Amino acid sequence: MSKDKIINLSFKNGLKIRPETIEINQSGLDFLVAYALDENNISWVLRVPRRDDVIETAAKENKILKTIRPFLSVSVPDWQIFNSEFIAYPKLIDEPIAIMDTQARAFVWRIDNTSLSDTFIDSMGKALASLHSIDHNVLKHQGFEIISTNDFREELSNNMNQAKTILDIPENLWSNWQNWLNTDGNWQHNMQFIHGDLHPGHILADNTEKVTGLLDWTEAKISDPAIDFTVFYAVFGEQVLDRLLAAYKNSGGNVWPDIKNHINSTLLSYPVGFATYAIKSGDNSYLDVAQAMINSSAESL
Repeated sequence: MSKDKIINLSFKNGLKIRPETIEINQSGLDFLVAYALDENNISWVLRVPRRDDVIETAAKENKILKTIRPFLSVSVPDWQIFNSEFIAYPKLIDEPIAIMDTQARAFVWRIDNTSLSDTFIDSMGKALASLHSIDHNVLKHQGFEIISTNDFREELSNNMNQAKTILDIPENLWSNWQNWLNTDGNWQHNMQFIHGDLHPGHILADNTEKVTGLLDWTEAKISDPAIDFTVFYAVFGEQVLDRLLAAYKNSGGNVWPDIKNHINSTLLSYPVGFATYAIKSGDNSYLDVAQAMINSSAESL
């Protein structure tokens, strides 16, 4: 993809970028991504679809962003240009708290991940509480599917059974999944609107470590709110999770009595999502990831 195409699409859509400032990132599987300054020195993110099939997913994300923006305590991308050829929005001011080094398979941190500040924890809890408290009536009015806790359990059960046909799931882990899933007492909370992929690369913070924005909303939907705590728990551990849950509760989030066990069980079932994606996408590399996670989860029990 040439800079000329980026320039032509920008001007065609009324965005006057400065050609000499264009930087292209070819790493994305679904979109070519470029960064550029406009004539007022505002930084823009420019995305060009690589395939026609990604447009539907992009349209869903655009709808999500428009719906949730007024209710959040943090910023999200504002897609000022969106069509089948081109997506463009002003780059959010702050940077992710970490980026993934794909070769080292480890995060490169912009903050001290061994000693997270109260500012970071409190603002993260507030962001999650604002997201999870979005009224279902608002979401229903915008056409989002409203699911019940039992709907979620049924879907997860189906996905687990499907995963079992293609992966080697040790009996101790399978029993753990089934006991958790089939015990009604574990499922007394309501489903809420969630981000669904809340890893450090999608969390923006300023120089004081205050969380100011969240990126990449392609997995957002009404689902189990525990999902938004699982990666945080896996990355930072139990003590930091305790701090986050306290901040979340202080901002109005629902912290039910057994939430920590539920988050841990959700984390143990995380490989099911990778298996489901592998089946839907036909990308078998995700099966290898899922199997490695299954082995690790089984060993931890």
